Amino acid sequence: PIYLPRRHIPAMPAYREALHRTLAKQQGVINLSQIRETGCADSTRERLLRSGELVNLLPGVYRSAAWPMGRDQLKVAACLRNPLAALAFTTAGQEWGLRKMTDPRVHVLVPHGVSPELDGIVVHRCRRIDAIDVVDRGNGIRVTSVARTLFDVGAVVGREIGRAHV
Repeated sequence: PIYLPRRHIPAMPAYREALHRTLAKQQGVINLSQIRETGCADSTRERLLRSGELVNLLPGVYRSAAWPMGRDQLKVAACLRNPLAALAFTTAGQEWGLRKMTDPRVHVLVPHGVSPELDGIVVHRCRRIDAIDVVDRGNGIRVTSVARTLFDVGAVVGREIGRAHV
């Protein structure tokens, strides 16, 4: 028998596996603190940005270049950009599968006094958002509860449509 020498195949850096897991769970989107939690150094993150592997979406929020940029990525980015933001209004209605929620824009709800930088996203402010009003989906997305969504969306789509869901 002929024995060939084994080739040394370098192991994937430990942070890569965690990075890929998080990106897969969150539609290809990740924020700075999550990148750091994987063990990825800031210098490595900068190299990934320069090489085009990561794309800057919003301040502190990145998308893997392997994932297409679409509405789903924008929704995750909005929630990852601001920990107090939740998908709301017709966007939340679409997430819950409610009928007649056809607005293509991404809407988020934030507490009064919070002014997130969210290009391409409609930001609504509210003086009171209770914990029961927000559901964390565990995939980078927070969304207003069905009850809160129906309350908020009534002014946008009309009371008749809102009543049809109750």
